[in-house]
Amino acid sequence: MKYTTNNTSPAFTLIELIVAITIFGVIMISVMSVFLFASQMSARVEVQRIMQENIKNVVEDIAEWVRKSGLSWVLPDGGIDACSWSWAWLVGTKLCLNNGTQYSIWYIDSWIGSWVRSTDINGDCWDIKSSCHVLKKDTAWWYYPLSNSFIHFEDISFVIVNSEVPKLLLNITVRPSSYKSLPSAIVKNNKVHIQTTFSERLIKTY
Repeated sequence: MKYTTNNTSPAFTLIELIVAITIFGVIMISVMSVFLFASQMSARVEVQRIMQENIKNVVEDIAEWVRKSGLSWVLPDGGIDACSWSWAWLVGTKLCLNNGTQYSIWYIDSWIGSWVRSTDINGDCWDIKSSCHVLKKDTAWWYYPLSNSFIHFEDISFVIVNSEVPKLLLNITVRPSSYKSLPSAIVKNNKVHIQTTFSERLIKTY
């Protein structure tokens, strides 16, 4: 009498392996897509939060000192920098207050490695690779950046309106800084335009 045994174990066929790998690939692509989308949304939310904080710092500081000190005049681009000159310009990129406080746009000059006041915002600050910030000079000639390196001021203008009760019209354009290795889509698609008006002190104190 002959006995035969079958020691072969069940195995996947080639077609079954291909189907399994395909399903696994589809699942992994879906998971990675969800992860990337969540990461991009998180980055956008964080960028918007940082931009809002910076804009708030700049706007609140200017508003506070306009009310405290009163408006003097503004200076345009073109190299004119001294607030002590009695120019009558009402539109410009540098704000001068009565107590000597100043606000203007500065950038880091790569040639000299230090801060330089922008005298041509359209030329200095419209480059996607530039980094322009609002600096405040107080009465002691100390300079304070009101914005950090996470954002970039692409444009700013100060306009003094209403000669009877002077008001300041502030226009700014802000976007994320390209120096923080953010995706170019986030840098280009998160530009913010702000327009607001400040009045001098409404209630006089004696």
